[in-house]
Amino acid sequence: MKKMVTPRYLIIGFVSILVGVLGGMIIPSISMNVFHHSLGGWTNLFYALVLIGLYHIMVYSVACHRRGRGPQKYYNNLISYGMLKFQGASIVKNMMVITLLLAAGLFAVFYTPVNLLGAGDTLNKYEAEYSYHYLMDADEISQEDAKKLAKENNVTITDYREGELIKVTGSGTEREDFDEDNNLIEEYYKDFIEYECISAGSYEALTGEKLVVEEGSYYLIHTPDATENLYNRFDNMDYLYCSSEEDYLPMSYKGIAKSRVLTTGYGFDSDARYVINDQDYERLRTGLTPNKIVCQVLFNTEGKSDDEIAFGTKLYKEFALRMSEEMDVMGIYDFNSIKRKGDNPEDYKAVYNPDNSAMDVDWKYEPVLISLMQGNLALRFAIFYLLFLYVAVICLAAVGIISYTRSQSVGITNQQVFMDIRKLGADNQYLKKLLGKMIRKVYVLPTIVGITIMTLFQFLIFYMNDRIITTGEVRQIPLFIGIAVMIALYQMIIYRLSMKTVSRMMGLQ
Repeated sequence: MKKMVTPRYLIIGFVSILVGVLGGMIIPSISMNVFHHSLGGWTNLFYALVLIGLYHIMVYSVACHRRGRGPQKYYNNLISYGMLKFQGASIVKNMMVITLLLAAGLFAVFYTPVNLLGAGDTLNKYEAEYSYHYLMDADEISQEDAKKLAKENNVTITDYREGELIKVTGSGTEREDFDEDNNLIEEYYKDFIEYECISAGSYEALTGEKLVVEEGSYYLIHTPDATENLYNRFDNMDYLYCSSEEDYLPMSYKGIAKSRVLTTGYGFDSDARYVINDQDYERLRTGLTPNKIVCQVLFNTEGKSDDEIAFGTKLYKEFALRMSEEMDVMGIYDFNSIKRKGDNPEDYKAVYNPDNSAMDVDWKYEPVLISLMQGNLALRFAIFYLLFLYVAVICLAAVGIISYTRSQSVGITNQQVFMDIRKLGADNQYLKKLLGKMIRKVYVLPTIVGITIMTLFQFLIFYMNDRIITTGEVRQIPLFIGIAVMIALYQMIIYRLSMKTVSRMMGLQ
């Protein structure tokens, strides 16, 4: 390596990484969330600075060695420093490739447990094991039907309760597109979307939580960890249309009604649900047809796991077969939005299979059956899991092969030098120590950098998604640490095999 490397070279490396992360991920997010302006895809070019920064760090670790405060240590390692620098260019290339492969492999390894644990953690937080809602014009499953089906599968239904909601057109601001200057377009409509509203009394009957809701005000039903983002606001609605009076009622936002089981979809726009005053509810309900009235069902069960899964499977199929035509729609379907955009309603048919509840669905009225969903969790995402595990295996296998091959190359290239050092009086113990210092350079730094970068990047993704780190994400820290330790052990095993092979090849055993 011919470059004259100084500490300034290392500083440039760290600064490049910092600027790359800021420019590629953080600054675009700030621009979107604070100024509602998209910087465009060109900001991804900043990630190239991360690679440049990594290259600077690798070069510095190989090429820059100074006496500093411990000159004796410098002189003791002078031979290995010189030999490393002589092969520096090829070693740095291998270190870069190993670091990137480790990072890619770790991301693939993280993906499977992160999504599996995240989905499982979400299912465990539902306040009821079974939840489904349907339009009143459908001949859907009644309480007697559900109990009969449960009895046939040796399951007992407990804590059964029903509540009524109404579908009401309300105002809102659409935030979907960007203008030619990449600024977010915000368009307000009084007839924005049909929302589902529930009275404060019915909400208390379903959840046990008493909410004091004044006339002309509302609470948004959402999950306990809900946050606003660029496209969605808690207070997006300020008018509800009263069809019997042909007038819009002014409404004001009061807060969040925390209920995961009553939150549908993402909880915003066409999925939004509101708790309103009892008098306002009766006023808005007057004159509505059955297809605008929703029945919400919640209950728990007691029984063996296999029996509950069998019950859930039959309940899912029965619910799907008995739904009305208006329930056969995708999650994003909304009559007002379709009409405004001039889309064909036939393009929004639901994607589901009554005979296969494990299939990934896009269905607005998909029932939430916890026991069945937990049983189907691995099956529903099996393709994604297998794909990422396959990528992880390929990356980690490549890391092992490259590291092992590089180690042998170090031995072969420097075999004559080792013979000359032996003639000068060095014994096998010293030569093995010298060989270990050179080979460890291929393993230690790339492993530390790859693990550190990928772990920090994973948590940065967690935060940038919703600008919070949830308790479920915090609980994944031990998992990350465990995976990182396993990767480090894998590298240590390959290192020991490399040392054993190269030592034998050079006659140092």
